[in-house]
Amino acid sequence: MNKRVLLSIMLATTSGLIAITDADAKKQGAEILNNLTNAHRIVASVDDTYKTTPDLYMWKSAISKMKTFVTTIINENKSFGMKDSTLVSALDKITKAEKDLVSNIEVSSLQFPVSLQKKTAILNQIATDMRQLQNSLQSKSMSPGAKNEARLLLAKTAFFITAMATKVANDVKKND
Repeated sequence: MNKRVLLSIMLATTSGLIAITDADAKKQGAEILNNLTNAHRIVASVDDTYKTTPDLYMWKSAISKMKTFVTTIINENKSFGMKDSTLVSALDKITKAEKDLVSNIEVSSLQFPVSLQKKTAILNQIATDMRQLQNSLQSKSMSPGAKNEARLLLAKTAFFITAMATKVANDVKKND
C-alpha cells in the first residue's frame, strides 16, 4: 500500500478517537466553572459553617464533573502513551484537598469535638497547598486546547478550595 494512503487512514482513524474537541472542552470547562462558582456561593453564603453545615450537594456534583472532565482530557491527550504529569499531579492534589475540606465542613466540631486549633491548622494547610498549586498551574503554559482548559479549570478549582478552606477556618476561629 502507498505510504500516503496508509498515513491518511491512520490520521482519519486517530482523529475519530478524540471525544472532546477543543471547542467542546472550552464549552464544558465554562459550564463546570459556572457550576463550581454557584456551588461556592452557596457555601460562602452560610454565616457560620462551624455551627451550620452548608448543603454541599451542588459542590460535590460540580467537583465530580470537574474530575470526570479532567480525567477524560488526561486520558485522551497522551503524548507517546504518557499522561500529562502536571494535570495528573494537580488533579490528585485537588482530590485529596477537596476530600479533606468537605470532611471538615460536614463533621461539625459541635458533633465531634476536636481541638479547634487542629481543625484550623488543617484548613489553613489546605488553603496554603491549594494557593501554591493555583500559582503553579497559572505559571505553566500549555498550547491552547483541551489540556489548557483542564489546566485552567484545575487552577480555578484550587482557588475555590482555597477560599472555602479560608472561610471555614475563619468560622472555626470565631467559635474558639
